[in-house]
Amino acid sequence: MYRLLDQRGVKSVHVIPPQEARYAPFPPGVAGAVASSLAGQGIGRLYAHQAQAIGNIMEGRNVIITTGTSSGKSLVYTIPVFSELISRPQSRALYITPTKALGQNQMKAMQDIAATIDWPRGKPVIAACDGDTSFNQRRDIINGAGVLITTPDFIHACLLPRHVDWPNFWRGLKYIVIDEAHVLKGVMGCHCLQVFRRLRRVCNYYGARPVFILCTATIANPGEFAASLVGLDFAVVTTETSAAGEKTMVLYEPPTYQTNDGQIKRRLTHFEAARAVGRYVESGRRTIMFGRSRRVVESAYRVIRENYPGVAGTITPYKGTYAPQMRREIEHKLFTGSLKGVITTNALELGINVGELDTCILAGFAGSISSTWQQAGRVGRKGQQSLIVLMANEDPLDLYIVRHPQYFFGQPFEKAVVSEKMQFLVDHLPLAAKELPLSKEDTVYWDRDTYYAAVKLLLKHGRLKPLTGPPRVYGAAGQPEFFNLRGESDNYHTISPQGQLLEEYNYDDVIRDVYPGAILPVYNRVYLVESIDYKTKSIKLRDLPAGLKGFITRANIDSKITVEKIERTYREGNVVVYSGVLNIHKSLASYNLINVGDTQKENQKAIELGQALKPIDFPTVGIWLDIDLQSLEQEVKYGAAHALKHLLHIIIPLEVMCERNDLGASLQVQGDRAQIYIYDNYAGGVGLAESVYEDIKIVLERCFELVTGCKCLNGCPSCIIISQCLQANERLDKEGVTELLARLLGKDTIQKKGGLSFIKEKFFKRTSSREDIKMEARALEMEQKEYEKVFSFVGANWSAAADRIKQFYPARLIKYEIAILAVHYLMHSKTGKPVPERLLKQAVTRCCGWSDMYRLSLQGLREKGYFIGSPERLTLLPDVQNKLDANMPKLQMSRNKK
Repeated sequence: MYRLLDQRGVKSVHVIPPQEARYAPFPPGVAGAVASSLAGQGIGRLYAHQAQAIGNIMEGRNVIITTGTSSGKSLVYTIPVFSELISRPQSRALYITPTKALGQNQMKAMQDIAATIDWPRGKPVIAACDGDTSFNQRRDIINGAGVLITTPDFIHACLLPRHVDWPNFWRGLKYIVIDEAHVLKGVMGCHCLQVFRRLRRVCNYYGARPVFILCTATIANPGEFAASLVGLDFAVVTTETSAAGEKTMVLYEPPTYQTNDGQIKRRLTHFEAARAVGRYVESGRRTIMFGRSRRVVESAYRVIRENYPGVAGTITPYKGTYAPQMRREIEHKLFTGSLKGVITTNALELGINVGELDTCILAGFAGSISSTWQQAGRVGRKGQQSLIVLMANEDPLDLYIVRHPQYFFGQPFEKAVVSEKMQFLVDHLPLAAKELPLSKEDTVYWDRDTYYAAVKLLLKHGRLKPLTGPPRVYGAAGQPEFFNLRGESDNYHTISPQGQLLEEYNYDDVIRDVYPGAILPVYNRVYLVESIDYKTKSIKLRDLPAGLKGFITRANIDSKITVEKIERTYREGNVVVYSGVLNIHKSLASYNLINVGDTQKENQKAIELGQALKPIDFPTVGIWLDIDLQSLEQEVKYGAAHALKHLLHIIIPLEVMCERNDLGASLQVQGDRAQIYIYDNYAGGVGLAESVYEDIKIVLERCFELVTGCKCLNGCPSCIIISQCLQANERLDKEGVTELLARLLGKDTIQKKGGLSFIKEKFFKRTSSREDIKMEARALEMEQKEYEKVFSFVGANWSAAADRIKQFYPARLIKYEIAILAVHYLMHSKTGKPVPERLLKQAVTRCCGWSDMYRLSLQGLREKGYFIGSPERLTLLPDVQNKLDANMPKLQMSRNKK
């Protein structure tokens, strides 16, 4: 299946074998008409995990089911809902989805099942109602729907505030389904936590006690997450028993090429991915490609149109920013199968069944193991063989993933985290008070102490008012201020030259992608942004002038952090941390006009904007550390501080139970001092970063444990490499940050060094001093004498080691690579230390009698994920080392005798 790829880019191929299903009968309570309908579709029994979940639901338990993609989670809620509607037609179900596209997909799937059922009292209405639904249709849809499909945003903005308009809906509400619930985490999740508490209050007011059914991707903590999100106890179903077809996963690194001026460059990942999409669609395979950004999606689609005109009409781009009508048209074509390929952002990552796809191209690592498997799960949903290709971007994280498959396949799924915080509660309590007066009984929905503290605070600031005497009941004081669950930025619409509404952007995206002068690809057209109207929040586009064909634009954004107010200063040992109010300023004064075919594009001049843009001034709160770098050597200062910023950005979200994207991180290095800022990525701040203010030493200890506990030599995604780095993880220094943390925490030393390693560290510094040069020569001579015995041992055993390696490593290793692997293993085993490349080459030359293939063979082993480390500290990946140790007992015995 992967033969259509450029084989030079294939780093490894992994076949995930098919899985046999385990079945169970329908549990008691399932309506006969539902069971008969499913039997008519070939579903005479359930997967065991489906039966377990449905059995719990029918007995009135809240359930969270967290199994892989295409494991039949939709039947887990569809069967109980339809069984209830058959026996009690006045009942209602509420299906909540994080995205409108998923809602449309599930509505169609449920309608298809409903059409096959013999309904004794008439088929129920299954309808979507969300922000795209016109106002004059909403009342009829909500009052008439047996199954109402909507989003958390619509519940927050309309369904709850106007609950009195549809009392019958509330009285009959039996089931609440929250699909793809793992998306509702971090800041968005903290808001949804409050929305679901308000939802339970309104249900209780009308006498409804709905059962909650949560469906998620595979996460590490389903029970804990569900209980935190909804505030109730949940039965947990995690054992997957569904059938699955064979999956082939290819880890791919775009090959390099030589430019006309002799430079070696790597092919652009999204261009490479687009070409793969074109080839696979041409060969008859239905294909989906995921891009990391909207610009990548449009650019890749342009490559398809230019290079594969024969199939371009059967491939479409898809973005969540497209106007609702455009999205619905594309979704319909995808669901019906009239399109053979789609290039999308993560807008189609969730559980959408986009036809019978069988090839998935990931243009860049998705940022998490869970998201990667979610995107991969869009293919093979009918049990057919499928292909997933993960193509690396130029980012070190991506390259590490594809070069070290052991890391990717050995990592556990991430946790989904959400927490109840007063900063969110004070946003939602005035809305809750407007919906229904607040009373002491409401402590059943919120933590008692947090609830009372929030009420007092809101009374103090005039957001609540007493309605009665003791016992106190409170109402909203005036009209509560409304807010968006997904952020505070205004939305802007792009308007085509013909007056057609095309896309919707928030203002953060406007200054990055849709500023005046920007070249903006949209579907099969390319436009030039002409102007922005701030009053109407509209962006006027015009057709791209002929002279700009083949160009792109790139914004030059100036971002600054200003300390507005230092509120607290905390010192513990060598650590000083500040807490206070910050202002994040982002402005755009220029952009670059870049000819895609120009290899010197980095030298092009910036163009000033024709229309001045309003800057973003982002008030927030956070903490920052002022760090003395004077004790570090000059060449490691920036790398150590940069790595510490990453470690803080990894550890603090774990400590405060939020998503990494909920926090921003910034570094400023000036001379011997560095400032590292960690702040809330939320207008006004919610106190996430500040909550570790007095625990900063604990946080730094966690950072130290993480970086010293990782077995890599120079940094990896398990310690200091992160996908959110805007500087592409440049100049990270693991040893430097380890030393810096040790000094901050008052530890005596990082690692005691002795013997030759101490001599090399002390004397191998570049210097023009004669004395130092002589000392360096002496150290090399001592090292050479030490390794003479090692060379003799390797010469006696390398052939036997190579024969053993052939038995348990893939045949695609060439004989030279096997020889180097054997020699390195023996040298490391004899000395117990990493092996310098120059000594490895010397051993290979002496023992094997060749050296001309050494460099290429060693490079091949690095790219295939066997070696890591610098030329001075070449080391086998721990998994490789362990495997060799386990399979060479006789050689180990001979070593011990020597």
